[in-house]
Amino acid sequence: MESEHHILPSSDVEELELRLESIGESTATGNLTLLGELHPTASYTERDGGRGMLSLQNQDELTFSDCKSYMLSVLCMGEGSVSIEWTLGTQSEQRNLECAPKIAETALGMSNVNAKSSTVKIVAKEGSKAEIAYRLDEIGKPGVVVD
Repeated sequence: MESEHHILPSSDVEELELRLESIGESTATGNLTLLGELHPTASYTERDGGRGMLSLQNQDELTFSDCKSYMLSVLCMGEGSVSIEWTLGTQSEQRNLECAPKIAETALGMSNVNAKSSTVKIVAKEGSKAEIAYRLDEIGKPGVVVD
């Protein structure tokens, strides 16, 4: 769901949205099938005269096969950083991402996972002023792990 509150100029939000879409167009890892995504979202909201930093946790109820590979791509544009935690079944990957004025991104990969859900947790570090987006894909080539 797209956020109506953005903290970066609309041209930056559009650039981030276009990059998010382009991830699925072509990749060295094979064809990607979109399973879930978060459109550009502000790293904070104004609350009671202060800033409430983004802390989101999205859970997708899907069937993940141990014969396939999966990739979580996270994008951040602006200032500050975010911590990322992705859990797929009993496996978990964690990473920090430093945001950048011209889109910073990272990809986490997992394979050989038999699971019924995926949980993505992203927390913006205090003072971050950024837009954050992600996309979860199934990779067309089995056994490929992005790191």
